[in-house]
Amino acid sequence: MVLIRRVLLSLVAIGFANVANAATLRVCASGCQFSDVQQAVDAAAPGDTILLRAGETFVGNIILRSKPASSAWITIRSDASDGQLPADGVRLIPAGKAGANTSRSLLARLVGSGGPLKSTPVVMTAPGAHHYRLMFLEIDGTGNIGYETLISLGDDTTRTPASDIVVDRVYAHGHPEKGQKRGIALNGIRIDVINSYISEIMAVNADSQALAGYNGAGPFRIINNHLEATGGRL
Repeated sequence: MVLIRRVLLSLVAIGFANVANAATLRVCASGCQFSDVQQAVDAAAPGDTILLRAGETFVGNIILRSKPASSAWITIRSDASDGQLPADGVRLIPAGKAGANTSRSLLARLVGSGGPLKSTPVVMTAPGAHHYRLMFLEIDGTGNIGYETLISLGDDTTRTPASDIVVDRVYAHGHPEKGQKRGIALNGIRIDVINSYISEIMAVNADSQALAGYNGAGPFRIINNHLEATGGRL
């Protein structure tokens, strides 16, 4: 009993240490710790929050790295205050859409590099990535000009699946004219897409999907989202 009690106390102490050591990493064009989102992701530890400057555009294809085993979340979000943004459980509807409740200037905008990376997701997971929460972001497929997947959670293998990923109150959309083949690929374990707005997912001579899972064990929670996708022929 004494040994069990000591082990439990040690585990509790480790948990408190993780919370106490959580850091806030700030990303902006000038005057922050980081100017590049990927550098902040690489530097983050479980429990950290990465704050991206609201209203700024960050160009690049982001890989959510696998981190040490932990149940603490790495949160990536706009640095706008919670009071300016939709509350927990409220769908984010961006300005310009019916029923809008959020100015796009309050979101941090992620855009892929385009060119030779046009078919690469704007946000994707490395094998084994886990416990990431994406919030109050505009994930923009303009650089993809219609190619492939905007946000890829997991991949085509099952050896080291991504797990425990939450997309909450995010505006994700394709190119306004070229569209996007797929909004979010759900190919991992315990993935949530909640309170988000996914639009301009459209393809010519092909199917398109706002959400699609074909290699994930789940479970998936898909709650209170606006989802639009269409396919057509010339």
